[in-house]
Amino acid sequence: MAGLSSMGGNEIMPLRSRFGLRLKAIAAESGQSLASLATRANLKPERLDDILRGTADCVTLCEMAALAETCGASLFELLAPGTAARIVSFEEVEQGRSRYP
Repeated sequence: MAGLSSMGGNEIMPLRSRFGLRLKAIAAESGQSLASLATRANLKPERLDDILRGTADCVTLCEMAALAETCGASLFELLAPGTAARIVSFEEVEQGRSRYP
């Protein structure tokens, strides 16, 4: 997912922004329209737009799970530490090799 982050270096994006960017990229890779994604995840298009832009005040676990399933992704892929472009693997986190705070 290189190129998703407009941030340089090792900066970490806020979770809601990272989630939205990753979700948008995975949906685009699968060829799904955002309208189709919203319908399949049982969300209003406006709600999905807020989630994708990272401006939703709160995204429930049920919404995240529905979106991940609809895109064929795991929640880990959408929520993993790191920037939008670099996902820190679960193994790195477990072994303490991640510089993620």
